[in-house]
Amino acid sequence: MVHREGILVSWNHHVNAAAVGADIEKDKMSFRIYKPADTAKNLEHNSRFTYSLTDSPELFYKASLTGADSSSCELDSEEIKEEDGFYYPVKATQTHFCKISKITPGVVTDEYGTSEILDLEAEILSHKGKENYIQREDPLVDAMVHASRYQILDAPAMKDRIRRKVTETLKDERGELADKIREKVGVSQ
Repeated sequence: MVHREGILVSWNHHVNAAAVGADIEKDKMSFRIYKPADTAKNLEHNSRFTYSLTDSPELFYKASLTGADSSSCELDSEEIKEEDGFYYPVKATQTHFCKISKITPGVVTDEYGTSEILDLEAEILSHKGKENYIQREDPLVDAMVHASRYQILDAPAMKDRIRRKVTETLKDERGELADKIREKVGVSQ
């Protein structure tokens, strides 16, 4: 089993893109979605989705830190491709076409507090693409994973903990994308 950070695209009332960590083994995948996200709502009503890996930090940014629960897609129409009734990012380097086999609601407590979640298991129906993608070893991706929790937290102490983690992770990073990530958690460079 391998753990990957990727872009999950779901659809029901609208197409939604979200950055999600998943455990993948042969033709199966498992992952956790935090509620009340649009992704959770979509997956509770439509069991089909795609899970894509990418070498584009900008695509990861759009999926992880924009459009949260806004009923609009994080990606523009020209950034999404449709194939056999599945939607996935044009900038995906590898895409898994999936169907949920099990949803288990629950509550999780971690370093950032307590949250309602859905634990999901899915069957990988098919996949395509190459092995070229970014993961948490990239400081931008690691910072975005932490920053994605910022908007769903209420406790000021937990938000401060995320700000500190993002600041430390991006300490050697310069550029527009690093600045945008910092801005999402209220940190200026």
